[in-house]
Amino acid sequence: MVINYTPEERIYELLFESVSYASYPSDLDQTIPYCMEKYLDDQEKDLLKRIYWNNETYEAVSSAYNTNSSNIKKIARNALKKLKNKEAIKYMEFGLYYEEDLKRIRETSTGEGRSENVLRLMNNLPKEIILTHVQAASLQKAITLVK
Repeated sequence: MVINYTPEERIYELLFESVSYASYPSDLDQTIPYCMEKYLDDQEKDLLKRIYWNNETYEAVSSAYNTNSSNIKKIARNALKKLKNKEAIKYMEFGLYYEEDLKRIRETSTGEGRSENVLRLMNNLPKEIILTHVQAASLQKAITLVK
């Protein structure tokens, strides 16, 4: 069976090596380009786009840059490493809007009559976000409100 990955899925697979499709953020098609724009320089973005979106070979890209393919591979490898920085990984694991979602949970968990809103927000977020990124005190408060 042949699986046709999108360019974003191919990059995600390279970054995280062995993942299941279910672990992809729902906005992966926006997350990868956003992280490329934010964390890579123009040459690195161009190389990755040529390789993963245009399916150009390293040799073809090296001809366009008047260098050898080993240099292109090295630049591409370094660009992928840049996409594995701590801040970019948060976006790729949980999606572009995870910070906004967490902010809404924190704001909701401090207001009056909030248990329904907290429960609704928590149900809309992956469990890993809450367990990884919400401070223990805020999480405890939200759990208390939901009960």
